[in-house]
Amino acid sequence: MSDAYASLDGERVITGLVVTPLRRIWTADVTIASPAAIAERPTLKIGNLTLKAARYRAASYGGSRSVRLVGGAAGWRKSVGPRAYKSPVGLPLALVLQDLASEVGETLQLGSVELIKGHVRTRGPASRVLDALVDSWYVRPDGVTVIGARAATKITTPYTVTSIAGADGRVDVATEDLAAWQPASTFTPPILGAELTISSVIHHIQDGIIRTEALFDGGLAA
Repeated sequence: MSDAYASLDGERVITGLVVTPLRRIWTADVTIASPAAIAERPTLKIGNLTLKAARYRAASYGGSRSVRLVGGAAGWRKSVGPRAYKSPVGLPLALVLQDLASEVGETLQLGSVELIKGHVRTRGPASRVLDALVDSWYVRPDGVTVIGARAATKITTPYTVTSIAGADGRVDVATEDLAAWQPASTFTPPILGAELTISSVIHHIQDGIIRTEALFDGGLAA
C-alpha cells in the first residue's frame, strides 16, 4: 500500500477504483468529499500519475460526489453515422482514422501510415468502428489515443510486493512510482525471481491509501 495523495481537480479523493487495461480505454470511479460540480474534462492525480479524463456520469449524495471517468474525451462511446471511402490508387488509413477521431472529439497518435483501397463505415459506436480498422489501440494517461500496441518497458523504480495470488495472476505492490505501472511493462519480484508482464493495472483508493494490483500474463513455476 502507498500513502500517495489522490485528487480530482484539487479535491481530495476519498475512494476510487482506476482500471487500466492493455487495450482500449481506462476508466476510474472516484468519490470526492465535496458536492462540488465536476468539470467535463477533469484531471485525476494519484501520486505521480496524472490522468486526463472525461466525465461520463456523476451524482451527489450525503455531501460527497461520485463520478465515472473515462480516458480521453469519452468520444469512443459515441455513435457515428455511415461513411464511405474509396480510392483506386489507395488512400491513407490515417485519413480515415483522423476523420473518425475528429467526429467524436478524440486526439490520435498514429504510427506508420498504411494505404487501403477503401472503407465502408456502418452506423454504430466509434469504438467498434476503430476496432474494425486497427488491430490494437489504447488511451494513454494524458488522454491521447494511440494506434498500435503498447511498448514494453521494464519497471526499475523501487516497489514492495505485499501479496501474491498466483492462481488469479495478480501481484499487489506498494510503490511511490505509480506512473511506471502500466500494462505491457515487465517487473521481476525478488520473491519470485521470474519476470512478469503486466496485462492490466488496478489502483484501489481508500482514505488516502492506495493499493495497486498488477495482473500478469502466463503462469508461475510450481
